[in-house]
Amino acid sequence: MADVKRLGPTRRQVAFAVVALVVFLWPLQVISIFLLTVIALLVSYWTLGHERSAEVGEQAMGWLQARYPAAASRLRQGMARYGRAACALVERLPERWTEGLYLPDFEPPAEPPEKMQLDPFERLLKDRQKGAK
Repeated sequence: MADVKRLGPTRRQVAFAVVALVVFLWPLQVISIFLLTVIALLVSYWTLGHERSAEVGEQAMGWLQARYPAAASRLRQGMARYGRAACALVERLPERWTEGLYLPDFEPPAEPPEKMQLDPFERLLKDRQKGAK
Protein backbone atom coordinates (compact mmCIF):
# COMPACT_ATOMS: atom_id res chain seq x y z
CA MET A 1 0.00 0.00 0.00
CA ALA A 2 2.89 2.37 0.77
CA ASP A 3 4.27 1.76 -2.73
CA VAL A 4 1.01 3.02 -4.31
CA LYS A 5 1.22 6.37 -2.51
CA ARG A 6 4.75 6.91 -3.79
CA LEU A 7 3.64 6.62 -7.44
CA GLY A 8 1.73 9.92 -7.36
CA PRO A 9 3.41 13.31 -7.57
CA THR A 10 4.79 14.84 -4.42
CA ARG A 11 3.60 18.16 -3.04
CA ARG A 12 6.74 19.79 -4.30
CA GLN A 13 6.14 18.48 -7.83
CA VAL A 14 2.51 19.66 -7.75
CA ALA A 15 3.54 23.11 -6.53
CA PHE A 16 6.19 23.33 -9.26
CA ALA A 17 3.64 22.27 -11.90
CA VAL A 18 1.14 24.90 -10.71
CA VAL A 19 3.78 27.64 -10.74
CA ALA A 20 4.97 26.56 -14.20
CA LEU A 21 1.38 26.52 -15.48
CA VAL A 22 0.68 30.02 -14.13
CA VAL A 23 3.94 31.38 -15.56
CA PHE A 24 3.19 29.79 -18.93
CA LEU A 25 -0.48 30.75 -19.11
CA TRP A 26 -0.24 34.29 -17.65
CA PRO A 27 1.18 35.89 -20.83
CA LEU A 28 -1.46 34.08 -22.87
CA GLN A 29 -4.17 35.47 -20.59
CA VAL A 30 -2.87 39.00 -20.90
CA ILE A 31 -2.67 38.74 -24.68
CA SER A 32 -6.13 37.16 -24.96
CA ILE A 33 -7.73 39.77 -22.69
CA PHE A 34 -6.11 42.54 -24.75
CA LEU A 35 -7.27 41.02 -28.04
CA LEU A 36 -10.81 40.43 -26.73
CA THR A 37 -11.00 44.05 -25.58
CA VAL A 38 -9.87 45.32 -28.98
CA ILE A 39 -12.37 43.06 -30.74
CA ALA A 40 -15.21 44.18 -28.43
CA LEU A 41 -14.38 47.84 -29.08
CA LEU A 42 -14.29 47.29 -32.84
CA VAL A 43 -17.61 45.42 -32.84
CA SER A 44 -19.27 48.12 -30.73
CA TYR A 45 -17.88 50.84 -33.03
CA TRP A 46 -19.13 49.04 -36.14
CA THR A 47 -22.49 48.39 -34.52
CA LEU A 48 -23.08 51.90 -33.18
CA GLY A 49 -21.49 53.84 -36.03
CA HIS A 50 -19.19 56.82 -35.92
CA GLU A 51 -21.64 59.46 -34.69
CA ARG A 52 -23.03 57.44 -31.78
CA SER A 53 -19.54 56.23 -30.81
CA ALA A 54 -18.38 59.85 -30.67
CA GLU A 55 -21.40 60.72 -28.49
CA VAL A 56 -20.63 57.86 -26.12
CA GLY A 57 -17.00 58.97 -25.93
CA GLU A 58 -18.01 62.56 -25.19
CA GLN A 59 -20.44 61.40 -22.49
CA ALA A 60 -17.74 59.23 -20.91
CA MET A 61 -15.30 62.14 -20.95
CA GLY A 62 -17.95 64.41 -19.40
CA TRP A 63 -18.57 61.85 -16.66
CA LEU A 64 -14.83 61.53 -16.04
CA GLN A 65 -14.48 65.32 -15.95
CA ALA A 66 -17.30 65.59 -13.40
CA ARG A 67 -16.06 62.78 -11.16
CA TYR A 68 -12.28 62.93 -11.51
CA PRO A 69 -11.15 66.25 -13.03
CA ALA A 70 -7.44 65.56 -12.48
CA ALA A 71 -7.62 62.21 -14.26
CA ALA A 72 -9.64 63.76 -17.10
CA SER A 73 -7.03 66.49 -17.47
CA ARG A 74 -4.18 63.94 -17.58
CA LEU A 75 -6.09 61.86 -20.15
CA ARG A 76 -6.78 64.92 -22.31
CA GLN A 77 -3.12 66.00 -22.13
CA GLY A 78 -1.94 62.52 -23.05
CA MET A 79 -4.32 62.29 -25.98
CA ALA A 80 -3.24 65.78 -27.13
CA ARG A 81 0.38 64.62 -27.00
CA TYR A 82 -0.44 61.57 -29.16
CA GLY A 83 -2.45 63.79 -31.52
CA ARG A 84 0.51 66.14 -31.99
CA ALA A 85 2.80 63.13 -32.61
CA ALA A 86 0.35 61.77 -35.21
CA CYS A 87 0.22 65.18 -36.92
CA ALA A 88 4.02 65.30 -37.03
CA LEU A 89 4.07 61.82 -38.57
CA VAL A 90 1.40 62.73 -41.14
CA GLU A 91 3.34 65.86 -42.15
CA ARG A 92 6.28 63.65 -43.14
CA LEU A 93 4.13 61.49 -45.43
CA PRO A 94 3.50 62.40 -49.07
CA GLU A 95 0.53 64.71 -49.70
CA ARG A 96 -1.32 62.21 -51.91
CA TRP A 97 -1.31 59.66 -49.06
CA THR A 98 -2.87 62.03 -46.56
CA GLU A 99 -5.49 63.79 -48.71
CA GLY A 100 -8.75 64.09 -46.80
CA LEU A 101 -7.24 62.72 -43.60
CA TYR A 102 -8.81 64.20 -40.49
CA LEU A 103 -6.99 63.91 -37.20
CA PRO A 104 -8.92 64.79 -34.05
CA ASP A 105 -7.83 67.71 -31.93
CA PHE A 106 -7.74 66.92 -28.21
CA GLU A 107 -6.60 70.38 -27.17
CA PRO A 108 -9.07 72.36 -25.08
CA PRO A 109 -11.12 74.71 -27.25
CA ALA A 110 -9.68 78.19 -27.57
CA GLU A 111 -11.70 81.32 -26.92
CA PRO A 112 -13.73 82.09 -30.07
CA PRO A 113 -13.09 85.40 -31.83
CA GLU A 114 -15.18 88.39 -30.78
CA LYS A 115 -17.33 88.18 -33.89
CA MET A 116 -18.21 84.55 -33.18
CA GLN A 117 -19.10 85.02 -29.51
CA LEU A 118 -22.51 86.30 -30.54
CA ASP A 119 -24.87 84.16 -32.52
CA PRO A 120 -24.56 85.39 -36.15
CA PHE A 121 -28.32 85.54 -36.55
CA GLU A 122 -28.67 87.67 -33.42
CA ARG A 123 -25.98 89.97 -34.77
CA LEU A 124 -27.83 90.27 -38.08
CA LEU A 125 -31.06 90.99 -36.22
CA LYS A 126 -29.39 93.76 -34.21
CA ASP A 127 -27.85 95.23 -37.39
CA ARG A 128 -31.26 95.16 -39.09
CA GLN A 129 -32.96 96.80 -36.08
CA LYS A 130 -30.29 99.53 -36.08
CA GLY A 131 -30.84 100.10 -39.80
CA ALA A 132 -34.63 100.29 -39.41
CA LYS A 133 -34.40 103.13 -36.85
